[in-house]
Amino acid sequence: EGPAYEYKKHIKNIEKASKVHQGAILDLYELLRKKGLDKEASMLLEAYKKNLVTFKKTYDKISTD
Repeated sequence: EGPAYEYKKHIKNIEKASKVHQGAILDLYELLRKKGLDKEASMLLEAYKKNLVTFKKTYDKISTD
């Protein structure tokens, strides 16, 4: 119904891509940790989380309007 119907395909694609992206980030995080690069791994994870929070707030605002 209304805009929600129009956005459904795009929302589903974003959700799928987000899962793939998250998996790739976590794989790299684990690789860095295995190589003893804990500082770099932590920096990567923190940057990812910060960007994810910003994106999620914007995404939620747009998708609920």
